[in-house]
Amino acid sequence: MEILRKTTNFVLGKRMVVFQNIRLSSTMSFQTSFAKKVSAHQSDININLREFGSSSLLHCTKASDKGLAKSLQREIEDEMESLSKEKSYFDGWEMTKSGADVKITKAFPSETISVMFNVNNSLADNYDDIEKDEYDGPPMSSRPPFIVEIAKPSGMKMAIECECFSNKEPMDQIDDEMQDDEINAGYEISSVQVYRDERLPTNYVCQALDRPLHDILMDILMERGIDNEFVDELVDFCTNYEKQLYIDFLVKMKSHLTEK
Repeated sequence: MEILRKTTNFVLGKRMVVFQNIRLSSTMSFQTSFAKKVSAHQSDININLREFGSSSLLHCTKASDKGLAKSLQREIEDEMESLSKEKSYFDGWEMTKSGADVKITKAFPSETISVMFNVNNSLADNYDDIEKDEYDGPPMSSRPPFIVEIAKPSGMKMAIECECFSNKEPMDQIDDEMQDDEINAGYEISSVQVYRDERLPTNYVCQALDRPLHDILMDILMERGIDNEFVDELVDFCTNYEKQLYIDFLVKMKSHLTEK
């Protein structure tokens, strides 16, 4: 009986050790997996970040309302120097703005063409780490997705959503099936929907576009002037307009900090 008890305790002891090892291994595996996810997330959020206080003034002030207000003033002055004030955009289009939302409209035979976009969260790097030392242009550009709405007199409308290509996207990473016209246009189509009068969240959105339909829609857009020159102008405008909104944000933040 004593031998059986010792044997049982020995077996249970081994199972406990094995169980503890399994728990330890699982814990370490979870921690490693979690660490990788955190690291990946940190990597993601460090992409396309605007450099604030690059003049080093921010790092020399105390963490107080007064110190931050001084840093904001320096940042405002630096951003104002690189702002294009005199340039005009989209000749022949009528533009309306509402904060970060922008809409431009023009007449086309038997149609009204509208292009809508929002410059929030639209900044993209213009170079990668390999090209950083050789690149001599602006570090970031605003490249928002945009929707082209084609309206008929009856009230029927077709909305084509497009994505701008990244300025730093290597040609060898572009889809092999992508046509030359699409690459030259500087954008690709991501979805399309057709509706009457108003675009609603309940409308069906076609996203799985086959190549023939995609190419026909590209032709439709380019016939209406949505080509590479238009996209270049859109990116230039958005980059400048986003900077205007950023400066306005800095001014309001400074005003909030200095209000007594």
